[in-house]
Amino acid sequence: MPDFDPAELRRQVLAVLDGEPGNEPGYFAIKAILVAHREAVVPDEALIEVLTKLMLDLRAQGREDDDDLIADVLDFLTGW
Repeated sequence: MPDFDPAELRRQVLAVLDGEPGNEPGYFAIKAILVAHREAVVPDEALIEVLTKLMLDLRAQGREDDDDLIADVLDFLTGW
């Protein structure tokens, strides 16, 4: 597995969710980030772990819309 930085993936996804300049908002932007990681041969299990933790953190912060968006992306990763 190539060098994979879970904190960097989290930062990239949060940048999309928080609407930082230069980041396209929404599901497809996050999906594109994940596809790039998959192409870099990062295992889905590693991506799922990072996103699940992020989803739970967002839920604890009361960010329901963001929590739901991450759940949708997890569905993509898990094939639901």
